[in-house]
Amino acid sequence: MQHRPIEELLQEVSLAQDPESTIRDHIRDFLEAIAESPGERWRPGQPLKLFLAGYNGSGNTGADVRVSEMVRQFRTIVGPEQFEPGLLMVKEHLPRDLFPEVAFEFGDLYLPVLLAQKIRAYHGVVTCEGSMFKSSHADLFTMLMASALGFGAAAGKPSVGYGADAGRMNPALESFVAESCRDALVISRSRASGDLLSGLGLRVENGADPAWTFDPAPPAEAEALLRASGWDGATPILGIAPINPFWWPARLDPARAREMEETGAHAEYYFGSGVFHDDSPESQARYARYLDGIAAAVSAYARGRRVFPVLFAMERLDARACGHLAERLEPAPPVFAHRHPREMVALLRLCSLLVSSRFHAIVTAMPGGVASVGLTMDERIRNLFDESGQSERVIQADDPALGDKLLGLLESQADWRAAASEAAERTTAREVRRMGAMGIAFAEELRRHHPELKLAASGGGWQAHLPPLPPLVEAVLARHG
Repeated sequence: MQHRPIEELLQEVSLAQDPESTIRDHIRDFLEAIAESPGERWRPGQPLKLFLAGYNGSGNTGADVRVSEMVRQFRTIVGPEQFEPGLLMVKEHLPRDLFPEVAFEFGDLYLPVLLAQKIRAYHGVVTCEGSMFKSSHADLFTMLMASALGFGAAAGKPSVGYGADAGRMNPALESFVAESCRDALVISRSRASGDLLSGLGLRVENGADPAWTFDPAPPAEAEALLRASGWDGATPILGIAPINPFWWPARLDPARAREMEETGAHAEYYFGSGVFHDDSPESQARYARYLDGIAAAVSAYARGRRVFPVLFAMERLDARACGHLAERLEPAPPVFAHRHPREMVALLRLCSLLVSSRFHAIVTAMPGGVASVGLTMDERIRNLFDESGQSERVIQADDPALGDKLLGLLESQADWRAAASEAAERTTAREVRRMGAMGIAFAEELRRHHPELKLAASGGGWQAHLPPLPPLVEAVLARHG
């Protein structure tokens, strides 16, 4: 498959009035080319090589946990001896020990070109990003996930979006997703997302997020980290996982990229791949109100109570939000940032209560029965709480009364925390069962393309399509199975 020179394509994007439209045009050209020259095909007796396309390497705990569990699950389904995964890396911040026997494919080219090349070289593609189809994050990222699914389908290979969320999309992006993904399979992680994608005419199965089966570090390791940060070993821990909800959506901006390269301007808001966060005065003011609301509620609640607040930066980007929130609290609480995912999840599970704007902080804490309050910027946390019958504990991040509502929940937790802890375990059991069911759907899709493929999980039920479960998750299933 021949491409025009990458420099020529990048120049077109850089000079375009609408760079994202230009990228979509490039992707459509690649779709035609890959249909004519699909590349590597699986043959009986070969290991199955699957390309996992996401944004790993950016230091996002949730992304690393969910994709590592996908690898474990696929290895169980396909069989360890006949599964050869490759993982797209966009940056270097990846805990390699979570990804044994995985080939790392570095995204140092124009990404549509890289995706087309790698999907030709593999036997199938799985898109891994949780926020897969939405404009609230970045249109470019959704476009790239859709293009990966489109390339795989155009090549006649298994092409699966795994554990995907969907939300509002701009009309041009929505049309592109419907066009590119029509022959792929998308397994959603919520019913609401599945309904939205079905409405676009896509082939959809409902599933779960893959992070539910993650096994963290032993509690004693987390306890030692907390004691080193001033915890007395007994005071209830109030965990807080803030973000900056208002510098999203991030946008592709070649002009700002050129200016940053020439003068260093805008570097503070640079995400990568020519994409910048929103740094408008309005977004900064909304962010300040969000932090002020959290700080006011936590300060008022902690006054006169035994409570040990702890801040968690679930992504490297969140260290900044944690720092800004810590400045508003007296005394400044400890901040856990840039930690290994096993440590971070173990720390989360020691919380008596978790207040989080990060979906995966809530998900990975729930198997430990941790009650939580969601401060949400989009549908991810709300979908999870709605399906669990806990929607009264979700507050919009831009709610003018965020501080008052959060304080009300903190002060009334004696009335609801035990029930919420029980609901967290029930939710875990439900989602693990769904994860097994989506493993079955994944296996069936592989067999649809390759009837001769002998899978290790063939003939088993949903339990056989799960990775080996940690003892804690097994116990939760036994109580709520």
